[in-house]
Amino acid sequence: EAHNLVDTAYKQMEKSISAYTMKAAIDNVNPEGKSSTRWKGQLIFVAQKVDSLKGIIDDLIKLASGCKETVDTLFQELEFNVSNRFDPSAKYSEKYIIYNLTEEYGVFLNEINMLMSGINALIIKLNKISLELRSYNGDTEDFSETIIQIDSFIESLNTILTLLNLLTQEQDSNWVYWQEGVFRNNGEFELIIYGSPIDISKNLVDTFFGCVNHCILTSATLRVDESFDYFFSRTGLDNIEIEKVYSGIYPSPFYFEDQVKYFQYSGSNGQDPALQASLIYNLHKKHNKRILVLFTSRYALNNVYQELRKKPDSRGLPIFAQLRGSSRHAIIQGMHRKKNGILLGTNTFWEGIDLPGELLEILILAKLPFGVPSEPVTKAYSNLLQSLDKNPFIDFNVPECVIKFRQGFGRLIRTTKDVGVFFVMDERVVRKRYGTSFSDSIPVRMEPFSNLNEIRI
Repeated sequence: EAHNLVDTAYKQMEKSISAYTMKAAIDNVNPEGKSSTRWKGQLIFVAQKVDSLKGIIDDLIKLASGCKETVDTLFQELEFNVSNRFDPSAKYSEKYIIYNLTEEYGVFLNEINMLMSGINALIIKLNKISLELRSYNGDTEDFSETIIQIDSFIESLNTILTLLNLLTQEQDSNWVYWQEGVFRNNGEFELIIYGSPIDISKNLVDTFFGCVNHCILTSATLRVDESFDYFFSRTGLDNIEIEKVYSGIYPSPFYFEDQVKYFQYSGSNGQDPALQASLIYNLHKKHNKRILVLFTSRYALNNVYQELRKKPDSRGLPIFAQLRGSSRHAIIQGMHRKKNGILLGTNTFWEGIDLPGELLEILILAKLPFGVPSEPVTKAYSNLLQSLDKNPFIDFNVPECVIKFRQGFGRLIRTTKDVGVFFVMDERVVRKRYGTSFSDSIPVRMEPFSNLNEIRI
């Protein structure tokens, strides 16, 4: 759907390298690599046919092994240098923004250049093999598969060279760079180096909209405050290079005022896990209908889950929670089987799931789904807006959150026959000035409550 266009474009344009990905690409070229049996067989065959290629296997093993050792040396030094930035006990992988590539990686320039030289030597050797095979006097048809394989290897190695250059040396003021530290289950630390455009709109104009004659973008959540302005600015559709942009609004076939009741928490501390667990428990006991609760983090979900487990007869509660290691498919299947199931979900359940009719009749949003402000692209884009004398919170964070908020609400009513109850437990909707952007985006009159006893369904 079109509301995901910007995020999808960011994912497409984002670049990354790590020791693991580089060694995997180099290992593919090594005839002694873990999955190189077929490749080694091809080389044995061509060496028997073309005299000048005798000894080629030993050459590739030597060059690939040298490259892998250089990768290990580079990343061991990098990881030693940055290890104090990352906490092994952190719940999630941490990200550290790099503001100056020269300051960060200049000290490792010798190791980086050695690696690039080693990869270049490997590419030269592969090109030489390819040239020998293409100029063979006999039938080259037998070599076609090997030549295609060599071209593939050269492409992947050139990609590594390009990424090393882009992410450690050629700084672009329109990009943001960061490192991510990941601690594996076996205790091993992996460093991943990233880069991404800060404002994706120009990329969308140049590489997408500028390359198609016609394009239709559709979604139920493209407008914020009844305007397409935010969507146009994020996608570049407000760019003067895009000559003809038409927008249309097509009313929903649903009768929301008749189909939905919207209860908005207006008390204090709506994020209290005990309060949210009590709401879920009371609704379950009183109405015995399927409930979906959407959270913005696994941490918050787990806290409410633990509080529900303290309730009377908690073992009998049909809870399907998106805990670590759980299957999204199994959770949805569980909701289909239980007529009074309670689904606790995070990000992947805010959109893209369809539970019509009795499969979902009570929806609870535990918190407004604001993005993480410390995310590198989010922070960099906010800084860009600030430099343009705009308010990052009002002009970026709130519109993004409203779109996701409306997507969450969209889980409740899927057909003209559906009826349901919608709860929002974040009191900022009624306490903050920007809260009207959220309440006005829901096509139902809001009923505030500050006490669970006030709820009348």
